Amino acid sequence: MRQAIAGSRERGNRAPPREMSPRALLHAFFKHKWLILLTFLVCSAGSTLAVLHFSKPYYEAVAQLLLSPGDVQLPTDGRVPTPVIGNEERIGRAIELLAGRSLAERVVDAVGYDRLYADLAGHEVDKDAARMVAVARLMKYLTVTPGQRSSIISLRFRHEDRELAARVPNLVGQLYVDRYLGVEKDSKADAFFEDQLHTLRQKLNESEQALESFRSRNRIAVDLPEERRLASAELASLRASVDETRTRQGELNGQIETIGSKMTHDARIPRSYYKLKERLASLEAEENELAAAFTPAHPRLRDVREQLRSLREKLRADGVDSSYGSATEQEGFNTSLQIELSRVRGELQAARVREAGLASRVEHARKRLESLETVDSEFNRLQTQVRTDAEAYRLFLSKVQDARIANVRDAEKVVGIRVIEEARPPTLPVDSRRNLKLAGGILASAGAALGLALLLELLRRRVETADDVEAVLGLPMLGSIPELEPR
Repeated sequence: MRQAIAGSRERGNRAPPREMSPRALLHAFFKHKWLILLTFLVCSAGSTLAVLHFSKPYYEAVAQLLLSPGDVQLPTDGRVPTPVIGNEERIGRAIELLAGRSLAERVVDAVGYDRLYADLAGHEVDKDAARMVAVARLMKYLTVTPGQRSSIISLRFRHEDRELAARVPNLVGQLYVDRYLGVEKDSKADAFFEDQLHTLRQKLNESEQALESFRSRNRIAVDLPEERRLASAELASLRASVDETRTRQGELNGQIETIGSKMTHDARIPRSYYKLKERLASLEAEENELAAAFTPAHPRLRDVREQLRSLREKLRADGVDSSYGSATEQEGFNTSLQIELSRVRGELQAARVREAGLASRVEHARKRLESLETVDSEFNRLQTQVRTDAEAYRLFLSKVQDARIANVRDAEKVVGIRVIEEARPPTLPVDSRRNLKLAGGILASAGAALGLALLLELLRRRVETADDVEAVLGLPMLGSIPELEPR
């Protein structure tokens, strides 16, 4: 085999054109298996990263609007013929308005161009230009599709954020209804109603402020009858307290008179009275001892009894009577009486001060009750005025609401459209080709790896296989001796 290879090199070192048989292909792929694997891994990783980076998932939300079928007569003032529009024209109007630039601009302003498309947010970006770009993108990804055989209009919107994908079509439908109703309603009538409501509301506010100011000046927290009841109750309570204080003063004055009379009586008792009383007590003790030891005829006993009689007559003659046993006992009791007298006098003084304070409060409460009696008519007038203004405002507001409901119903007959199904945030992206792109990248990577191995095999200039030998020599090959590595 080495001789055949040498002969091929002598012929210009050129390999003959090869025919890639299945056996040769398998040999080539097995020969370059590590190169194929490495190329496949590198290309697969690159394609996957490219798909994940450049292929962003989009979410699509759908809102459905129902347009009432049939022709509709437009409301007029009765002086001009009433026009009638058909169902097809109404659907066309709705589609033009829904897909128009005006609604797109209002949606962008409501959501915010920087919130709708984050790449437009920046300090150096012209806000007007960014807003126009956001409007153009919204119009591009917003699709308005009428139903084939129904009066249903579908609003589809694609966005990277699933929440915004659902919010935008809902907002477009709502703004469409608001705009159409705004076009059809009578602006002059609304302006008149608003002016009248403002006037009545202002008049009601003035009445309420006047009543509140009157309450504040006269310190009326609740209704006037309740205030009078509270003032009367307070006056009665204060007068009862005054009477109780005066009664207590009478009791204290009585205690002072009793203590004074007691001290005056004790002051008239002479000190000799207690000496005679002590002498009488000692003679009585001696009489008891003598009577126990001697007969009544004993001269000492008779002498003691004579002294006792004489002392008793003297005490009766003086007219002094005291329950105290001694002068010291009387002095101690008089000291206690003086302390009690000081306490009672202090309490009496406090009662007099309290009576003066209560008298002032009674006078204040009396004047308060008289003032409430005088403001009764003015307070009732202000309350009546507030109720009258509130009732007038409520009645007019009710009529305005009825008129608005009637206008809305008339306008809804023209609009004849309502949202029957709001868009919900989608859970899966609408662009499912991302997986196909990943699968295509993997297949392309495998093809690139196999193609590289095949290209290298085609560009190979060496004779390596039995087919190469037969192609170079033109002779059949009987056998081959493999090259053995030396041991």
